[in-house]
Amino acid sequence: MGRRFPEAIHITSRICGICSISHTSASLKAVEDALGIKPTWQTETLRKILMEAEMLDSHALHSFFLAAPDFFGVPSVIPLVSTNPDVVKTAVRFKKLAHDICDVMVGRHTHPISMAVDGFTNLVTEDQMSGAAVQDKAFPKK
Repeated sequence: MGRRFPEAIHITSRICGICSISHTSASLKAVEDALGIKPTWQTETLRKILMEAEMLDSHALHSFFLAAPDFFGVPSVIPLVSTNPDVVKTAVRFKKLAHDICDVMVGRHTHPISMAVDGFTNLVTEDQMSGAAVQDKAFPKK
């Protein structure tokens, strides 16, 4: 009680450090619905890209860090660093890619800072996205 509606977006993103993009998006949609705001196609598309990046991050966490140790018969991902380093390197590359997309688009993956009601406080440019892709060491070009 007594809070301004834009605060809901930032408070909601803190529900979870893994899926803060999803929680931010849900909170934004709720506020926009309540205010009768229909985001533009561009805003919706950028939000979908962010959701896909978060899904990539979440699936990498589950598949490589939580499930892979069971498949390899070890108690955690830590032993995989020495026994199956390629699995761990792939996991880190996928997570880095997902985080890099979010970092460029909304400032950071965990608790995004530029998602806002009816858009973004800072729009990513094509040059920024291209620059991030060129600088990305997670999946170097062969």
